[in-house]
Amino acid sequence: MIRKGIIKDIQLLRKCLVFYNLVGGRMDIDTVTSDTLQKYRYDEIKKYLKPVLSKIDDFSYERAVLVVREYLDELLSLNDLEKQFCIDFRNGIYKPGLLFEDDEIIRRIHNHPMAIWRTRAHA
Repeated sequence: MIRKGIIKDIQLLRKCLVFYNLVGGRMDIDTVTSDTLQKYRYDEIKKYLKPVLSKIDDFSYERAVLVVREYLDELLSLNDLEKQFCIDFRNGIYKPGLLFEDDEIIRRIHNHPMAIWRTRAHA
């Protein structure tokens, strides 16, 4: 996916990752780094990838880790507003306008039931 450039808008992907990590995940996206890759061994990665790789795919563990690490470093580099959204959300304040600029997205997630429930639970 990375090599083929399937995901065109990494900023929007980052914002969605932040939103869904806070709404339904561990609420730790602002502390996750590409160093997480170090805990996965070659045999673990190969086990999960082998079923989806074709026999002609040239898979290099070292190259894959390097490419994924670079991608994650960019993806996980939150800007100041994204970081503030994380802090506010964990403190019970839900301001989708901090995370998204698109009025239509903000309108659609403004009353997101899980976002409201989680921020009330942490207020």
